[in-house]
Amino acid sequence: MVLLFIFCQSPCWCWYSFTLQKRFYKDRLISLLLQLPGRQNLLIIGAYIPPSSGLNNKSIAECHSTLISWITSACVTGTHIILGGDLNANFDSFIKYISSDDIKSPSHSLFRFLHTHQFDDLCALDPSTSLPLPTFTSASSGQLSRLDYLWTSPDFLTAHLWSYVMDTLDTFNSDHMLLIGFFDFLSIRDIKRFFFTSEVDAGLKSSDTTATSGNLNRKWHHLKSALLKAAQSAFLKQVISLNKTKNIPSELQPYQHISHKLDHYIRSLSRNFTISELYGSWNRFYPSFCPLFLEIFADQNDLINQLPLPNTLYSAFISSNLPFKTYLNKFKGLL
Repeated sequence: MVLLFIFCQSPCWCWYSFTLQKRFYKDRLISLLLQLPGRQNLLIIGAYIPPSSGLNNKSIAECHSTLISWITSACVTGTHIILGGDLNANFDSFIKYISSDDIKSPSHSLFRFLHTHQFDDLCALDPSTSLPLPTFTSASSGQLSRLDYLWTSPDFLTAHLWSYVMDTLDTFNSDHMLLIGFFDFLSIRDIKRFFFTSEVDAGLKSSDTTATSGNLNRKWHHLKSALLKAAQSAFLKQVISLNKTKNIPSELQPYQHISHKLDHYIRSLSRNFTISELYGSWNRFYPSFCPLFLEIFADQNDLINQLPLPNTLYSAFISSNLPFKTYLNKFKGLL
């Protein structure tokens, strides 16, 4: 799952930041602590939580406790927080779950923490229903669900304008969609604020009989829809084109190179139909990829050690007792 953050920059001052700290937890969590202008700290966390199953329960619990620990420590110092990623759980079902008077303690510890600490769920909304849009399509059943999220801490340092979900099949093959969040770092003038509030008022006065009924959820989604439409009308946005290449800073070029190299190899695996073909492709790819990876990520030996050595691929496949297609999907997951 890919998260794209688009920060609208002020024309009056240059956007800059200093990286204070990077942290990793296994191959599941990554955090980046930035210091922004005015000595405000921003913690950006990317997370992948494995799907719920008996085999994954321990890993899920460890990821949840690590995230809660990182967020709690950041909140103590007044750091603003963005958490995004594939959490492999449905928050809307969680809300229905805790609404039941018969249930005292919700089981999802991370959702419970975010909900009770009043973090904002910045979901993309369906304009026709004002309900959260799904971000995942099941390959087996075609069922849609919302598994990918963008959360911000209370009193976040800037306004969230809107989020939307984009299908990525034209760009890369994935059962997840791209969740994009827009944040406003512009110096908003009073006239813009007045126009925004007027647009919100107009949206709330629109004749929507379903939203004005006694259902609190409908009223709440009607308010969010009015805020979203007003923000889109009142505030500037910058469109980032994927068709026009931009100069990449020299210090980022090695990261781009290894990313493209890995993406190309993963796509090529769709042409592997036997263990012999996989063995041959892995023997060609691994010897050049491994030293390149360790040159850039010298402290991430644990990640590279999870991959099978070329000369052990056959034995790893045989000992797995898995059909080749299942093993190949597991192999892709490691990458």
